[in-house]
Amino acid sequence: MRTFDFFRCKIKKSSLIIYTSTIISAIMLGIVLCKTTQINPYMQNYASEYLYFVYNFRNLSLIVPHIFYELIYCYAFFFVAYFTRLKFIILPVLFLRTLLCSMYAVLIVSASAFGGVIVVVFVFIPSSLIAIFANVLVAELCRCIQRRYVFFFPAVVALAAVLCEFLLLNVLFRVVIAIV
Repeated sequence: MRTFDFFRCKIKKSSLIIYTSTIISAIMLGIVLCKTTQINPYMQNYASEYLYFVYNFRNLSLIVPHIFYELIYCYAFFFVAYFTRLKFIILPVLFLRTLLCSMYAVLIVSASAFGGVIVVVFVFIPSSLIAIFANVLVAELCRCIQRRYVFFFPAVVALAAVLCEFLLLNVLFRVVIAIV
């Protein structure tokens, strides 16, 4: 293999359609189910704490738990996709993760009207979609990576997703707050 050779791995159109339909259906169901979860104090506390941490730029309180969650999700998707031939077993986990992200997005908006909308549009939804895309990327491309780097691939993807959230929070959101 040459030094600057890139791996050639194609994502099948059928699996892309399956992932997309799972994500879209979970988002729609999460928006519909949000009314029933507004009475849950844990979810309301999460939404209010998330808003507090974002507006006060408490990066460690947001980033450290997100690193652990991303590592767990990426390695779980990696182990299922790499060691089994049934990579579509990850669809229920992907569905539940997207469902919870969409419910939290609606709860954050309902916790603080205008401030919640700004946080959801510029920080929460993009970082959630990047994290979900990272999980799908790990599941699809884990067999294309060279064997000596394959066990580091989920960690690198998880850290890249967390870095994107860090940039969204500290660069994009600060610019939006300065403008508004």
